[in-house]
Amino acid sequence: MLKRTLVRLNKIERINLSNASNNRLFNFSNLKSDALSELDKEDFVIYPNYLNIEEQKVLLKQLLKKLDRVCGKPRRNTNLQRQHEEQYEEGNLQRAFCHKDMYRWQTSHFDNVITGYREANVRSMTVPNVVSEEGILGILKRLYGCLYDNSTELTKLQANDMKDERLEDDDLSVPKWIQSHILHLSPDGTIQAHVDNQEAMGSTIMGLSLGEERLVEFNNESKGSFLVRLPSGSVYIQKSKLRYEYKHSILQGNCRDQRLSLMLRDQPSPK
Repeated sequence: MLKRTLVRLNKIERINLSNASNNRLFNFSNLKSDALSELDKEDFVIYPNYLNIEEQKVLLKQLLKKLDRVCGKPRRNTNLQRQHEEQYEEGNLQRAFCHKDMYRWQTSHFDNVITGYREANVRSMTVPNVVSEEGILGILKRLYGCLYDNSTELTKLQANDMKDERLEDDDLSVPKWIQSHILHLSPDGTIQAHVDNQEAMGSTIMGLSLGEERLVEFNNESKGSFLVRLPSGSVYIQKSKLRYEYKHSILQGNCRDQRLSLMLRDQPSPK
């Protein structure tokens, strides 16, 4: 079993800025010609198929349980839920969500960056008195390892110093060196251009996408912008110069379905 898992992991595609120019996920048409060369090739990395569909289902169900506990369960409406289930074939990831009108969406964020969303900052993925999804621990460990592997050397030093420390005393606790944020977007939800708080977070941001494919846009006033498609099951990492000098946004485009992302960030460096 372990051998088969290692073989599958070795086939996961990894794309950084050195091999992105001709990749179908990227659009650099609005970026100045010299801008890409000024970024380190590791400032942006994407794994287009980091989780397979079964792993996506496990993680999505667990994250929705956690979010429902924090934000409140969806309203009960049998007719709406039946409509939702009839809209998607068996096995479609969208069936893990409830009908969009059953959720209590927040209309605007405290900093006006996000619209049409539910969110929670979490210290553990455990939901009290609710059975966790089978296989969830292994998936989370892989994601934490991916953040570590793609972090700056300073972040790795911090993580090594806190190697066995966790935020809570349970199996699904988030490691102490990581900040974990669940963000559920409605079909109409957007994330406006912004730079994540530089005082409250570290130098590396990792995002796992589940559900509707969206576009992330990176924009620098003097250098222009570029777009990256974020398929369901993909993981992307932005860090260093791209994290601090480019604003990023999640565009709505022509989407009609829901999207949930798990954002993992390193803790800020001690002063």
